[in-house]
Amino acid sequence: MGGRELYRLDPSQEQAASHGRGAALVLAGPGSGKTRTLIERTVRLLQQEDPGRVTLVTFSVKAAGEMSARLAERLERLPQVKTLHALALALLMQSPNPPRVIDEEVEEGYRAEWVARHGSEAGFEAWLEAEGLVGLSTLVPRALSALRDPELLRWGQERCTWLLVDEFQDTDAAQLALLQALCPPGGNFYAVGDANQQIYGWRGALPEVMERFVAAYRPVVYHLSRSYRSPESILRVARGVIPSPIAGAPGGLPPVYQELDNPWAEAAWVAQTIRREGFSPKEVAILVRSRQQIGPIEEALLKAGLP
Repeated sequence: MGGRELYRLDPSQEQAASHGRGAALVLAGPGSGKTRTLIERTVRLLQQEDPGRVTLVTFSVKAAGEMSARLAERLERLPQVKTLHALALALLMQSPNPPRVIDEEVEEGYRAEWVARHGSEAGFEAWLEAEGLVGLSTLVPRALSALRDPELLRWGQERCTWLLVDEFQDTDAAQLALLQALCPPGGNFYAVGDANQQIYGWRGALPEVMERFVAAYRPVVYHLSRSYRSPESILRVARGVIPSPIAGAPGGLPPVYQELDNPWAEAAWVAQTIRREGFSPKEVAILVRSRQQIGPIEEALLKAGLP
């Protein structure tokens, strides 16, 4: 375990990873090394802090697993690495009457029976709670309610003395309230995100979550200033849609804009361009907006003798 070995970070990543006490907001565009920075921040923190006082939160089970694996390569003792739902569940399991979690299919079945019997959803959540059940969709609000218990609140806050949150831009109102209860203003809340990458607005993610965080916590703000995923030639075009201070990686082909009359003309142009430039199949990726565009492109590639 090489816990004291440091990742090589660029200057903006190094600044963010070296943050001291208090709140921080790391603004990280796509490909800017936010996960590397977050991992390095956590490793450095755990060289001085008890892992039981450090919690790292992300938005998917897959991301939590990947972060745990990367931390395990460098640390002997790991912090809590959880999704928000897993964090909420851990809190509920510490409550005096821990509920039984039911999956979405079972929850929806109960909900349908309740509506059929009572004519509306009013009272359904109260019934679930009385039955000692909790659905995945209400884990976070239920945990927030459970934190009214001072003992449970102390337990949660102790484990979130240092709270690091990835993909912060996708936080909804209930999730933000839970995180703020566990690490109130004045605490060591380290948020990483990019408002331009918010993808969960459809499920309640707050467009203004960054502004709310800044207003409540007055964090030190860090900008990861370079993208290692996209070349500057691509980012120059992207800035025409979404202004961004992030710089691109060197190299890369200049983007080409071509307007064509119909899907078949577009497909033929794609095939001709690949042949003309001499690209091998493994050098080419073709992205489409809808499944309907795939057929004409496949046909044009076959006609051109391209696998």
